[in-house]
Amino acid sequence: MMTYTPQEICVLPMRSRVDLKELEVQLRLLYRTEASARCHALQIASYISFRNHCLRVFDKHSDGRADASLPDGYRLQYVDENVIVTRMTFQVQEVAGTAEDDMDI
Repeated sequence: MMTYTPQEICVLPMRSRVDLKELEVQLRLLYRTEASARCHALQIASYISFRNHCLRVFDKHSDGRADASLPDGYRLQYVDENVIVTRMTFQVQEVAGTAEDDMDI
């Protein structure tokens, strides 16, 4: 049986446009993308919507929440002026009673 669990990668402050740039630097590190190259994760609709939401929050000085799902199981959550970067990982767990297999191959 496989179970998926979120693994927290980092928590970054998100209070200004400078912080948004720092998030993008962090994402480029996770995806191993050079600053001069295009990063697919930063161009997908989920991230662009997340980014635009953060920019609106900065401009209006308001509260808000936003999520983004990125390739390779990464997820962004904007909560209380912070961005939580997590990655969904899966683990294969043994089911009780199947540890011994009688089948010989």
